[in-house]
Amino acid sequence: MSHVIVFSRYLRTLEKHTEIDQREQECMQADRNLFLLKAVENYIKCLKGGNENNLRIFRLTSLWFNNVNNELVNEMIQVGMRKMILELCLV
Repeated sequence: MSHVIVFSRYLRTLEKHTEIDQREQECMQADRNLFLLKAVENYIKCLKGGNENNLRIFRLTSLWFNNVNNELVNEMIQVGMRKMILELCLV
């Protein structure tokens, strides 16, 4: 067999593996984003549920600051904080 044919087969194999790896990375990133949004949502719910010496605010703040460029996180924080402030004012 010619070196060109062997190289061509090897290159095709590498391209297939690269495509598989890229799809897997995209799926992992989507899962990470989903878990992030669920974590933010649940931390906000926990904060709404009780206010006795609640240190969860620091974890929520950390998640927010680490993902400050994520518009969905910013929106969730904004809406969640508005609701918490309104509930505190009504109490």
